Amino acid sequence: DHRDLHSFPTRRSSDLRPLAPLGLIELWAVLQLMMTETPSALTFFYITSSFFFGALILSFVVQLFSQSRVDGDLLLASINIYFALGVVFAMMFGLIDYVFPGSFSISVTGAHPPNSTEFMYFSLVTLSTLGYGDILPVSDQARTLAAIEALTGQVYLTIAVARLVGLHTSRS
Repeated sequence: DHRDLHSFPTRRSSDLRPLAPLGLIELWAVLQLMMTETPSALTFFYITSSFFFGALILSFVVQLFSQSRVDGDLLLASINIYFALGVVFAMMFGLIDYVFPGSFSISVTGAHPPNSTEFMYFSLVTLSTLGYGDILPVSDQARTLAAIEALTGQVYLTIAVARLVGLHTSRS
């Protein structure tokens, strides 16, 4: 028996199709960086990554505030927002260190410039306000961005938990 596919219920999850062009640009930036490892490729990578993950965050935030009930998709979207925030800030830290060399002090390895793994680590430690202290922002730009990230992490968690709990209790 033939069924019309349009009659089946669809999930109200985030439609990521509009991000495809940004995703292709991001992929191109990654490939450029892998092939050339030039300062311009690194800068392009930091900028495109920030825009791509920023657009991803926006898409998930729309989902978080447009759904009327808590389900697995909404929980995953809220988690993805948090981790994507970490990626965006890591890319911005990398860009700051490229534009203002020496913006970070790494007490464990002393390596300069820090690599993307170290920026990602620093970003997640800052976002969660864990703050081990093994990587320190030393320039004004890096310290300002680190403070903004720490505040963003705390404010996001507060808003996300309030939203999820509010949706859950209103349906109970």
